[in-house]
Amino acid sequence: PARKGEYSCSISATEILRATMTDKSEQKVQPEESPPTFKKPLRALTAWDAAYVKRKAEVGEKFFTCKSGRQFCYFTDGAADPSQDDVAVVLCLHGANQNKVTWLQAEPLTKIFQIVPDRFGTMGSSSTPPEGYSFADGCKEFLELVDGVYAERNIPQEKKFFVTGHSMGGTWTIEMAACPDTCHRIEAIAPISSPSDVHHPNFSTEDLKKMKELPGFMKGLKKKGCGGAVNRCMFYNLFFKMAGCKNKGRTGDYGMAAQYELLREHTGGDERGRKAMDADPFFLTQSVDSFRGFTTPQDSFNEWSRCWSEEWSYDIADVKVPCFIYNGEEETTEKIHAEFIHRLIEGSELILWPGHGHLSISMEYRRILEALVKKQKVEGGPGFST
Repeated sequence: PARKGEYSCSISATEILRATMTDKSEQKVQPEESPPTFKKPLRALTAWDAAYVKRKAEVGEKFFTCKSGRQFCYFTDGAADPSQDDVAVVLCLHGANQNKVTWLQAEPLTKIFQIVPDRFGTMGSSSTPPEGYSFADGCKEFLELVDGVYAERNIPQEKKFFVTGHSMGGTWTIEMAACPDTCHRIEAIAPISSPSDVHHPNFSTEDLKKMKELPGFMKGLKKKGCGGAVNRCMFYNLFFKMAGCKNKGRTGDYGMAAQYELLREHTGGDERGRKAMDADPFFLTQSVDSFRGFTTPQDSFNEWSRCWSEEWSYDIADVKVPCFIYNGEEETTEKIHAEFIHRLIEGSELILWPGHGHLSISMEYRRILEALVKKQKVEGGPGFST
């Protein structure tokens, strides 16, 4: 059962049938221009990478309505027939302030079928409820989406799927595998640069003291009384305004060149990772197009408070599937989180990559996906060193 009185995320076959694909089942994404130009040059780029614009249009968008009435905007990509035994299905989850296009591959994967949603509170998907949105709330709705895609593509229900996610998407990856009503559907997971549960009983005071990147007010966003009010005031008036949380619209240049420089210089790693990003036009365009923020301030609050301000719905130690934990050696999600997750999940493997920051590590998605579906870790160092 869910911890701390949260409800279980069990889904019956009848309930699954009630969740329907909308009439807008597929829409092609049409760029504003072909390709659109940047207001200011993005490093050497003056226009969006044409290959990225083409791939984004190819995958399009679909919509799925959950029993709650909330709607996922998502795309699928990769293998043409995911019902085949030799094709792996992977649910890919993006990080905070980002959206689904961060998982778009320059070339479709031939033996992997990706299911990639905008998480609730971002881009084309519904907002989260004003009262909050827990891991227990979300695990069941991610499973509804997966089952909806399974039904649409005639994938056998008994076929397990893989889960991977970056940053806050990594927290969902872990909780999906720990949730007692979803874990049996999952083959293996790969959390990437994921925070950990700092309210977990095994997360020590000494561990907290070692952390440099977690503002103190974040842990107390849901406190009652004057202290909690001050924390929330700091969140909305300081952090929210500085952290790029404002929704920047679905298309167009919102100041992408400046945003990239901010991400490039302040997400850790070193010049090796930064130079690798600068040299990849597809990745450069993708990194800023995917960074469009939350739909509402409340969505932002729900995201950060769920991770940092209360104990997670499910115990990380309850993950029993193969788990491959990736993190940059020096990045903004400090490796103490990856090390803590590694200690809690028996049999997990920890991969720390020197040179990668919180943004540049996403250049490794393809290698991570290809290794995950074999239930293996990526061998060797970062891609820029091979």
